[in-house]
Amino acid sequence: MQAMNKKPKLTFVMTSFIIGGAERQWTQYMSQRPASPDWDVEIITLMPAKADSIEQSFIDSGIKTKLVDRTTMSFPKFLWILFREIQKRKPDIVHTVLDGSTATWGRICAIVAGVPIIMHSDRNLKSPMVTPLQNRLRPYLDRFTARFLPNAQAIADMLISNGTPASKVFVMPNSTNIERFNPETTASLRESWGIPKDAKVAGYLGAFRKAKRLDLLLEAMLLVPEDKRPDYLVMAGMGTEMDDIKSRIEASDWLKKHCVLLGSIDHTPEFLNSIDYLLLMSDFEGLPNVVLEAMAMEKPVVATAVSDVPTLIEGCGILVEPGRPQSMAAGMEKMFSLPETERKALGAFGRQKIMDKYEISKSNATFWQHHAEVMKQKGRL
Repeated sequence: MQAMNKKPKLTFVMTSFIIGGAERQWTQYMSQRPASPDWDVEIITLMPAKADSIEQSFIDSGIKTKLVDRTTMSFPKFLWILFREIQKRKPDIVHTVLDGSTATWGRICAIVAGVPIIMHSDRNLKSPMVTPLQNRLRPYLDRFTARFLPNAQAIADMLISNGTPASKVFVMPNSTNIERFNPETTASLRESWGIPKDAKVAGYLGAFRKAKRLDLLLEAMLLVPEDKRPDYLVMAGMGTEMDDIKSRIEASDWLKKHCVLLGSIDHTPEFLNSIDYLLLMSDFEGLPNVVLEAMAMEKPVVATAVSDVPTLIEGCGILVEPGRPQSMAAGMEKMFSLPETERKALGAFGRQKIMDKYEISKSNATFWQHHAEVMKQKGRL
């Protein structure tokens, strides 16, 4: 049994420090750690940071970080170094975040290193990053995993249908900080963007990757009658699809004039406070943080009906069909055409929903309670 005066050690394995939903969620969890037990926390990432502000937020919270850069070494060397880092640290818990390399190689190295407790957080209903080998290994690794914390009921249902005991699966919805995401105390960035205060602005904030279907977002926007399009479409984020999106914008006279690409940003509340509504056209999601944050900022949402999104934006947004630009265009046109009073009513209902169900103080205690519970079950706390 662990000595009573020894801090419990917890190691998270994550892909990278990027401005993504999972990473932003973890910054909130780490900034509000409980006083008891006093966790000794480290985060191991497998790729270089793409957002220094995210990494710095962890460091400011007293979290140790370690990069095991898979992009600079052979796979056997990467696996060996990851194993040695985990073995050297001797954590009580290894908690892997997101599917793919982190879930597969992180859990394998933890098992081989003799880590007594392994936890895993799925954040998407499916992931394009999972290889056939990783899919074959997953059932084996799941058997060694003590607890799963998916962020959506749809993901929990998938895990259970694939054979994971329901007793090991606990839905851990994303949440947000209503004090930080407060429209009453947040500035607007419109002046710095060169956008008038009275313009109608649609926004996208997130990774520029295929699953987000930014290609269809732009295609759908051009299907909307021109007089029903927003004055500006402002897009923030980075990723592998950036060059393709730039090319699509350059190919359209309207998009060149009305689309603003900001790249990676640090000021999420200010971004959301500067738009009139949010667009999210993903093929799949878990429980997207950016939608929670937009709701907290009283911004209505047009989003695809995937995973738990329909439940999340019921009463405060418009659902569209994934993969169908015509449906997306209809949703965009409908949102644009709503009277200002109706959009504000949707936004106000969204913030109230966040306060009632998705506020960080509620979920934060539950998150850390899950880790303490498995420690107690193993006699290590």
